[in-house]
Amino acid sequence: MRKRVNFIWLISFLTVSIAAWGIEIFWSFEGRHYLSYAFILLCFVTALMFLEKDRDRILQSIALFFTACADFFLILLQGEYKTLAMVFFLCAQVAYALRTLGFAKGKKEKIVNLSVRAGLSVAIAVVTACLLWQDAQLPLYLISVVYYANLLVSIFFSFLHIKEGKPVLLTAIGLLLFACCDVSIGFDFMIDIFALSKGNFIYDLMHSGVSFVAIFYPPSQALLAVSSYPKR
Repeated sequence: MRKRVNFIWLISFLTVSIAAWGIEIFWSFEGRHYLSYAFILLCFVTALMFLEKDRDRILQSIALFFTACADFFLILLQGEYKTLAMVFFLCAQVAYALRTLGFAKGKKEKIVNLSVRAGLSVAIAVVTACLLWQDAQLPLYLISVVYYANLLVSIFFSFLHIKEGKPVLLTAIGLLLFACCDVSIGFDFMIDIFALSKGNFIYDLMHSGVSFVAIFYPPSQALLAVSSYPKR
């Protein structure tokens, strides 16, 4: 019975995901952000539907919970509390970091995983602090770059183990799309920080009329939610 319910939920969720993705890309209307956030909540609920006494699935549910918290501030409150939102996104990345540690084969790889995370996080935070030490939004930028660093490491170690099954493959692709979405948001930050203008590649790309967030974000969260689907 549980298997049948999970399968029906999976098919329904994928159908809604495709519809939500199409709406995000092609249909602009007042109040669309409410629909966008409802979809993020649906991803979290889907992970809960597939939840079992399994460390990997529990961590995925925790990650989507923190993502929903972050998007509450970014989507519903229109980004008024960006620093707090990034704190929640960073918490989500901690959960994904723990998931990738679970993918690791042996203590040595886990040590490498943690060492790369720590080294890259510290290095990129130091560079950011040196470049933007006078900027009032420095705390936001520091949290963001540490978040990005951990996301990249999680992507690398997820793809390193994609042969181990669909949950790992879906996680790897989901995180990659998540990163693509974040890169586009990072470009927006760069336009403001460095006062980029028309004629600059990044400025022209981000003002091309294409919503890269809409293209990458919904499928990333859908795939991450589906990665919790029971194997049996």
